[in-house]
Amino acid sequence: IINKEKFYSDKPVEFLGLHQILYVFDSDMEHQQTHVHFYDGNTKIGSAVYEGIYDGVGSLSLGGPLVMDIPKGATDADMPEAYRGTMLEMRLWNKALSEGEIQQYAKRRLTGYEVGLLDNFALNEGKGTLCYNKAVGGSDLQLYSATWNLPAGLSLKLDGEKGVVLNDSAFVRTNSQDYTLMFWFRTSQSSGTLLANGPAQDEPQWKNHFNIGLDEGKVYYRNGNFEVKSTNEMA
Repeated sequence: IINKEKFYSDKPVEFLGLHQILYVFDSDMEHQQTHVHFYDGNTKIGSAVYEGIYDGVGSLSLGGPLVMDIPKGATDADMPEAYRGTMLEMRLWNKALSEGEIQQYAKRRLTGYEVGLLDNFALNEGKGTLCYNKAVGGSDLQLYSATWNLPAGLSLKLDGEKGVVLNDSAFVRTNSQDYTLMFWFRTSQSSGTLLANGPAQDEPQWKNHFNIGLDEGKVYYRNGNFEVKSTNEMA
């Protein structure tokens, strides 16, 4: 909506998951027009033309009208255009991004020092009433009536009967290369395999196998006849 005039994309956005939506305002000073381009991720889903140069100023609000503009005693029915859902990250630039720049920045985390970046709110604080601005010199965002969407927790649950087989093509190392394994786990059991590509005992190809796990509360690493175990038990 620009000066009470509504502009729509040619295609709808199918909200079946998290989508990155972009609005690009490109001013044409010669013809005194503003071209509005709509993107769903890297895909352009429509364009429109506003007869005039968009020069709006004022405070910004995410999800609905400014708090001071909401009539006293207003209900949800009085604000049909207010957004109801979750939101993750908002970026504001002081220039019209090209399609190349959209593709360049779409899936990247920004540093805050990008040329033309005015505001970058990650919206992932999870607590408090402020959303911090990563853009250099930008102002922080104050929360009004919004709450944080906190997941109950995400992890892989193993029942002790079957494990999970990883794609071995994604992890290829020779016997002369070093690597580091890092993972987090929680269990009430004192013994069991945590991560392995084989028993790593006397089976064929045991030299290329490893087995990491718990034995009576102590972490061990085994490779054939070689086995090392922590001196302390896991708390």
